[in-house]
Amino acid sequence: VYWEDTTYKKIALYGTAGDAAIWSGMNLAAQSLHYAAAKKSGNPEEIEYALKLVKKTLRGVSFLIAVPSGGIGEGYPAILARSVCPKNWEKRGNPPIEGYAPEQRDPNDIFEGVGNYSEYWWKGYPSTDQWSGIILGLGQCARVFMNETGKETEWIRHRIRDLAIQIIESFRKSNWMILDQTPSGNSRTTGQDFKMSVEMGGHWTLSILKMGMVAVPERYTKLYYHYAFERNYINYMETDYRLFNLYHYY
Repeated sequence: VYWEDTTYKKIALYGTAGDAAIWSGMNLAAQSLHYAAAKKSGNPEEIEYALKLVKKTLRGVSFLIAVPSGGIGEGYPAILARSVCPKNWEKRGNPPIEGYAPEQRDPNDIFEGVGNYSEYWWKGYPSTDQWSGIILGLGQCARVFMNETGKETEWIRHRIRDLAIQIIESFRKSNWMILDQTPSGNSRTTGQDFKMSVEMGGHWTLSILKMGMVAVPERYTKLYYHYAFERNYINYMETDYRLFNLYHYY
């Protein structure tokens, strides 16, 4: 946020949220744990508050995928936006968002939303770190909510399943390459992938499949173990403290 002066009373403009996917996913993970802790301590006020934040953040995560992909579910690709912005944002009296103004929009990086989301702009060219936030958030949310049975968490369970299937099946079709968009509206890859490599090991693919195994166990448990053991991805999980959060995930 950029303020007009040092009194911090009026916003001049917002900076482009190029890392919205990372932090939205991180927040989804945090609020899922918030909900779990509130339930464990029997605090109804915190349960209600955390549940509201989980739903709000999960809608945001869904939007980052729906706008560039055209929708949510197995029938859509999994293209991830770095951020999204309504085309009429400034017309509604909001301060401008840097990077989305007409003179700032890069045709190789800022695209129109797909299908029913054509009234939005979205920032493209996501990377592995953008996806890592999303996978962390969805995986942690699945761990907390997939065994819940209450009506108030039903939408969360359905949305997590739909997103997990959409993401995994899209990556399988692309051979684990990250998808992006082109100025003409066709799919491209960012050149980054989640396949096993000497440099990165197999934890990317296993993290995505682990998310699927927790969210949709009947569909992805066997596939997870196939990649982990039959294809030996697990043997490439060498200790690297730069990636400690991923190892701790297992």
